[in-house]
Amino acid sequence: MLQYEHRKSSICSLFTFLGMLLLLLCTPLSATAKQIKYQHVPSATKNAFAYSWRVADTTYHLKFDIPASSFRQMPVTQPAFSNDIMQREIEVALLKHAQTIDPKTARIKVTRQATRIEYGVTSSSEKAGKTIMARLKTLSLEARETYLSTHFYTDFTSELGKSSIKHDHAKYAALSSVHLTPVVEAIQAMQQNNKDPREFIQLALSWMQSIPYNTLQSRVSSNGAGYVSPKDLLVQNQGDCDSKAAFLASLLRAYNESVRQKMVLLPKHALLAVAIRAKPGDKTIRHDGIEYVLLEAAGPGYFAIGEAADNTLMGIRNRQFSLEAM
Repeated sequence: MLQYEHRKSSICSLFTFLGMLLLLLCTPLSATAKQIKYQHVPSATKNAFAYSWRVADTTYHLKFDIPASSFRQMPVTQPAFSNDIMQREIEVALLKHAQTIDPKTARIKVTRQATRIEYGVTSSSEKAGKTIMARLKTLSLEARETYLSTHFYTDFTSELGKSSIKHDHAKYAALSSVHLTPVVEAIQAMQQNNKDPREFIQLALSWMQSIPYNTLQSRVSSNGAGYVSPKDLLVQNQGDCDSKAAFLASLLRAYNESVRQKMVLLPKHALLAVAIRAKPGDKTIRHDGIEYVLLEAAGPGYFAIGEAADNTLMGIRNRQFSLEAM
């Protein structure tokens, strides 16, 4: 009898959840983007939003309606990542396949050991045993990917080469952007020159900065559950740095789908970078020959396009960041 065994260590136990580390790093400048009004009125036909905020001596007003049918389709924040649930789904997939195998051909054993799954095949046929083992490995990987995708998580490798699992910011942004056209149109109506993309970005940026910053510390210990989706940021009227950066990316995608964007992930912070023509003094990063201008959405400190806090810029200069395509 030939026996094949495979010890599958926990997918997540090897990962440090990056979202736990995305806390506000920047110190507010003397100027702040201060929200002075927030209103959300849901109805059967629409979700009406109204904002007012002040930067220095200027007050801004923004109103928009998102149709109720469209708003319902925006992705909501998924529960905190659970390695236990993911492992259980992998186990179920393997056990279902085991039930399809004739015991005369092979016997499959699947067991959970704390945070890992072990499976093995006993067969009188070496060829059958290897084929079944290969299939089990494929199924375990597919079940893992299905869990991550369904719950808006993705694998990530940090600037230090450390593997992690984090929120799929790009997926949230992409699926939310198609519903943000009314927001784009409302911001364009505020512009003095609605053909000027830099003016649009600056207005959107100061709006994001004015939305109350909340690290949601009570949930940070729950595998980074402090992140909120673009939809929930609107409803809750608060968000941390990566939540605001992801919303801004979604909004800019709705404004111009072809614009290249990167989320800049530092050990304790996140901001956005967009491929627009830089002006003198703009702080930028370069990736694959493309220059990206920094956008600091976290607030409440006011940062114009191409500005960021000194400690953020130091982290970027020291290459202590990773990039996520948005």
